[in-house]
Amino acid sequence: MTGLFAAALAGWLCLFLLVLAAAAARRRAPRAALPPLQGAEPPAVIGLLARSPAMRLYQATLLDLSARGWFRLRPPGPAAAWAEGGPGPAMCELAAEQPRDALTPYERRALAHVAFRAGVHDEVPAPALSDGFREGEDTFLAGFRREVVTDARGRGLSQPRLPAGTRALLCAAALIPAAAAVAATAPHHRTASVWGTLLAFCAVCAMVISLGACEVPSRAGRAALAWHRSAREARGEHAREPDRAAAYATALGRTATATVSFSPPGRDEMWSSFGGSWRTVSIGSPLEIPLLGMAVTIYCVLMFPVLSVSAVLGFGGVVHGAGGAGLRACALAVVTGGVLLVSRGIARWVRLPSFAEFDGQVIRQWIIEGDDESPSLNCVAIDAGTSTRAWAFSISAAQYRMLSPGTFVHVRASPRRNRPLSIQPTEPPPVTSRLAAVLADRQQAGENGLSDPAVLVTEQEAAGVFGCPVRGTRLDLLGRLVIWRPAAASRPSMQVMVQGGALGARIARHAARHGTPLPGADGWLLSSRSAVLHAGTLTVRVTLTDLAPAAAEAALALLVPRVAQRLRAAAGPVEPPRPAAGFPTGA
Repeated sequence: MTGLFAAALAGWLCLFLLVLAAAAARRRAPRAALPPLQGAEPPAVIGLLARSPAMRLYQATLLDLSARGWFRLRPPGPAAAWAEGGPGPAMCELAAEQPRDALTPYERRALAHVAFRAGVHDEVPAPALSDGFREGEDTFLAGFRREVVTDARGRGLSQPRLPAGTRALLCAAALIPAAAAVAATAPHHRTASVWGTLLAFCAVCAMVISLGACEVPSRAGRAALAWHRSAREARGEHAREPDRAAAYATALGRTATATVSFSPPGRDEMWSSFGGSWRTVSIGSPLEIPLLGMAVTIYCVLMFPVLSVSAVLGFGGVVHGAGGAGLRACALAVVTGGVLLVSRGIARWVRLPSFAEFDGQVIRQWIIEGDDESPSLNCVAIDAGTSTRAWAFSISAAQYRMLSPGTFVHVRASPRRNRPLSIQPTEPPPVTSRLAAVLADRQQAGENGLSDPAVLVTEQEAAGVFGCPVRGTRLDLLGRLVIWRPAAASRPSMQVMVQGGALGARIARHAARHGTPLPGADGWLLSSRSAVLHAGTLTVRVTLTDLAPAAAEAALALLVPRVAQRLRAAAGPVEPPRPAAGFPTGA
């Protein structure tokens, strides 16, 4: 049996290596298709082909957007022009009139972050664009890279190392050596060996999936990458003003332009404009206790062993003579130093007010991971605009979800305990008006152009149907769905589902065949509790459950005209499509 397992394992390894070699040879094989137009690829795509990290792809995209006129990257000014006395950072000045060129999803994501960081200003320090991500840096960059991969695949420049079907077949083939291993250990009733084989099989499948899903350049992608590398080498050093050549060089790692311009200030520092002007603020620890301070804590941790040994040996009579006197003097010196530090901490603690109330802005969120003995801590940093140091607090999970970076808040806190008494959001994060259109386009693209069902049927209208306060539950899977229910019960309910594209058209065709046309609206009544409305590429279905038929009919009669009007406004003017079989173009 052991020989059978060895043969099966060797066969699978040979199969795996042959599949990898065949996939690599297929990518290098000449094809009749013409390569893409050289030089038309975005810098982020070229950086992806060169295996640059996600942050470099993002910074190269910022340089490219600057070269295309979305904002101007102004070099650092003179020392006198900056409030902190230094030469100051490079500044991104948003253009008064934005270009009309098309944007990819990841370019919209980058500009959305520029708009968010600029806030109410029309300029933002370039280093501030590399921090303060609303969803967190890792999440932002992961989404950014994912959108770059989608663009590269759409251009035929990138592909996974192994197709999904091939990865599945390799995992299925790995069952053969796994079964041979189980058969070899079964006669000996070694349960631990069987579990070890199962874990090894899972590890092999994870390795195959991870390695096979890695993004690699296609034949056209390698040609484009080689062209850009040769073009950068021929061009040499770039001009001081950023242009697309500098963006491509950054994506390829051939220049430090982006590193110098967009490098964040530091791990415990942030750029903030709360208070009217841009400046860097330091962020402390929410675990810091003003009474003791970090110096006292470190002193006690390091000097306690010295004090213990010196006191035992010196005052316990273990060491006599000059050595004992030295140990006693050392113990007294350690105690004296500790008393002095504690005295300074008490004096600093007394000078702090027992209560503080201020307005501020959330500038950072982070989580301190816990362990089995201590839970994780949700933390926020709040800039009050009056100091170079931001407040750092530990808050509840519910508050953490509400206090996204950029939110304006009103804070009541105890400085002596470094604890918040209350944190109330007052205003959502501001967004510069010069990029408002880009944000709207990105939001609509992120929602697949679907309207918000809570706007089509508002909370007040749902409360009027049920005759009591309501609560809404959202579920966005195959479309956008909101379920309105009474606040104190789970029934009855109202489901408002918005769908578009082929799925929405299919629902509309089904309703046209089986429903009753609604007068004055492009829609159909499926039953006394359900109606379907259609406008442009949008389809909405309103369904009432656990409601009396008469009450449901009255509710639909009230809601349908309003929903139809809002749906037509959301769909906008569209050209009427050609009539399709079984699908009427109007009511």
